[in-house]
Amino acid sequence: MKRRAAAVLLMIALVLSLVALSEKLAPGSDLGCGETTCNVVQHSSFSEVQGLPLPLGAVLLLTLSLIALLKGRPKIAAVSLALVAGAETYLTGIELFYLKSVCKLCISFYACTALSLALLIQRPNLRRLGSAFTLAFLGAHFVYFFPNAQISADMLTVPSYPRVEVFATPGHLQGGLLDRLQAVAESRGIQLVLRPLPGENRREAVAFIASHLFARTNLTALNLSEKVLRANEEAARTCAFLEWGPNPFAPHRPPFAVVLDSPESTCSELNIVQLDDRSPDASITALAEHLDRLAALRMMEAAHARTPW
Repeated sequence: MKRRAAAVLLMIALVLSLVALSEKLAPGSDLGCGETTCNVVQHSSFSEVQGLPLPLGAVLLLTLSLIALLKGRPKIAAVSLALVAGAETYLTGIELFYLKSVCKLCISFYACTALSLALLIQRPNLRRLGSAFTLAFLGAHFVYFFPNAQISADMLTVPSYPRVEVFATPGHLQGGLLDRLQAVAESRGIQLVLRPLPGENRREAVAFIASHLFARTNLTALNLSEKVLRANEEAARTCAFLEWGPNPFAPHRPPFAVVLDSPESTCSELNIVQLDDRSPDASITALAEHLDRLAALRMMEAAHARTPW
């Protein structure tokens, strides 16, 4: 009875892994959960290794487990499942605590795999399964975060105040817009901080961050850059919501800048500067006017503080 239930759960997990594989091979097919959080997980740099989609490995190991189980070899099936469960446990932790995005397809796959393994566990085989599970868990960490990423020296800067944070996709920054914004900020003694956003191509944004932040763009650098990108998305979501409603990451959404005057500054309608990548001159003028108003306000506040009443 347990083997039959394990086989059913295995087949469900295999179907889910095939769905995930089809989504990787044909993005936008909407065979998966189709939500933003799912896209973050399924199209992150964690979703493949050396150009090979991760679901492909799951399909192969689950197929091996299912064949072994149907042929009366539950020990082989259990070891294969333990490898899948160990790697998937690690990836689920990455999903929940690193990317901070929940993919319903992935969670369903993990649940089916774990339950199927639990049904096949036998006391004499427990140590072998534990070793396989641990090997896969630690192996996944070694693959994804091999210690070979080095931060570029010119990126070792501590943000100061006041500063300008520019939220834009790599495509928005073409045509010298970033250099001109940088010049405007520097001419007024204000630091400019670039915070890239994904746009239509998430992989492009991750590679952009990795190339600017690290001395190399290997898998470790890309995975570390995923964390930076998620932080940018969360910060932009609050600010962009004030201007563009519930879908701030729509492809047509223009870039914007946020001027932060102090550590207590928060995003509000008063410090958002809307930029236009199609009209760099208008963007430069808008940012310059905002910074000049801020400087004038600070001078007035300083004068008021010095005036005895």
